[in-house]
Amino acid sequence: MTKKFAADNGNITTLSALAALNKTFKLGAPGDCAKNPVCLGDPGLDGTYGLKAQPEKYDFGSVAMADAVLKGTIDIGETGTTDGTLDAKGLVILEDDKKPQKAENLVPTISLKDASDPKIATALNALAPVLTTEDLTALNLKIDAERQQAPTSPRST
Repeated sequence: MTKKFAADNGNITTLSALAALNKTFKLGAPGDCAKNPVCLGDPGLDGTYGLKAQPEKYDFGSVAMADAVLKGTIDIGETGTTDGTLDAKGLVILEDDKKPQKAENLVPTISLKDASDPKIATALNALAPVLTTEDLTALNLKIDAERQQAPTSPRST
């Protein structure tokens, strides 16, 4: 949702606070939202929060969905917590304070050949406990908004 809407309605920061407004919201979400129990069903927005929403089809976390929120075509939209572009656009992520959506964890995907390299396993095992949502959001901002490229290094074979 927009920061302005959140501020104008009591500085909304949670889905519970949004539902307490007792309005029907236009929700930008993937096409399966109405059938997805974590989206609109039970234990989702309706079942857990009592939030009333009319789904409008938008790709999850898409630029089109964010633009539709900003233009007022939709009121709220589904996106990921690590989207680093939202703050600069004037959008806010609401806390899923009752947590019907289970946490999703970052999992590296590497080739089988690389997976057998103990140096890679050591590096990933050291990174896993310290990479926070805030860190990942900042990294995503560098790629998505600033168009930075990851440095490349020659690899020995």
